[in-house]
Amino acid sequence: PDTSREFRYYVGVHHKTGNYWMKHLSEEIGRRLGLSLIDLPRPPSTRAARASDPRTVEPGLLGSTVDRIRAHRRVAVLDEHSLYAEVVNEIPGMRGVHIIRDPRDVLLSATFYHLRSDERWLHRPMPQFGGMTYQEKLRTLGTIREAVGFELRHQTRRVISEKAAFPRLARVPTINYESLMAGDVLAAFQAMFS
Repeated sequence: PDTSREFRYYVGVHHKTGNYWMKHLSEEIGRRLGLSLIDLPRPPSTRAARASDPRTVEPGLLGSTVDRIRAHRRVAVLDEHSLYAEVVNEIPGMRGVHIIRDPRDVLLSATFYHLRSDERWLHRPMPQFGGMTYQEKLRTLGTIREAVGFELRHQTRRVISEKAAFPRLARVPTINYESLMAGDVLAAFQAMFS
């Protein structure tokens, strides 16, 4: 690859839309193309601020993130919550992709994932659940319908809001996760990276 050319690529994903898959793919592509990888964290903000505007990223944090990206001539940027889309507008020539998934699949996938995952936050006692952890509370529900409703109210609604709030950006087309999993997979990836 021509490592003398500047190359900055944004990958926006959401919870249960291939975020781990895209991270590993971005790492491998980056290794082969001589790109650094920047994995953007969820911005520190209050739940209330995110509920009112799921794209809430404080201007100072956005500016420092843009500076961090500009410090690399060749970089892949993984935005696991698709909250930093504005960096694309701030950096001329930056391109990328935004990956979404059918919200019904996100909801079902998240429900079953949260029932068995060992992620730390799922095992912290929470006052709103009478001191039970999120996973414990989810497991106490009698039916899958109740578990899915609980998941929607407490987690997946935010993910769906973040997906819906992602701005339309000419240099960042939106790709459906389902198109990457079925049909002509090579054509879907070619479209994503072209």
